[in-house]
Amino acid sequence: MLPESRAQGGFTLLELMVVVVIMAVVVSIGVLNLGGNEQAQLRAQQKQLQGLLGWARDQATFEQRLFLLQPSEKGIHVWVYRQSNWQESQKIPLTAWQDGVKVEWKSVGLVRQDGRLGWLIWPSGEVTPGEIDFSLVSKPEMKEKLVWDGLLQWQSEEK
Repeated sequence: MLPESRAQGGFTLLELMVVVVIMAVVVSIGVLNLGGNEQAQLRAQQKQLQGLLGWARDQATFEQRLFLLQPSEKGIHVWVYRQSNWQESQKIPLTAWQDGVKVEWKSVGLVRQDGRLGWLIWPSGEVTPGEIDFSLVSKPEMKEKLVWDGLLQWQSEEK
């Protein structure tokens, strides 16, 4: 007869090691995802602005009108030159900056039109070159830069 088997009183070393490895993998994935979300927030703001500039350029070309993109603390306002004055665009509403993102634009490409400072888009599709820096309010060292030329070709830089 075989001796009676005893009930196991704890975990084996192998079981403990497997649990530790699984926990390490889960924690490392979580840490990587948290850092990536912040960078993704900056890139989303950058992509939103790229889309707005492209859309405004298309509208200027289709309507054969002069457009002006005016940056402000809230976002970017789009103006259309109609009947000898600037009118706020009804087709392109204010594009607001995302919460937690600090935006700084360079005044070097901006032009003044009837008291409004912004980037012009001509009916030919040409655009005033510009540059905008994005950073997180919570982590100012995390930055993205968006630069475009007169043909709306992008030069994105990660800092």
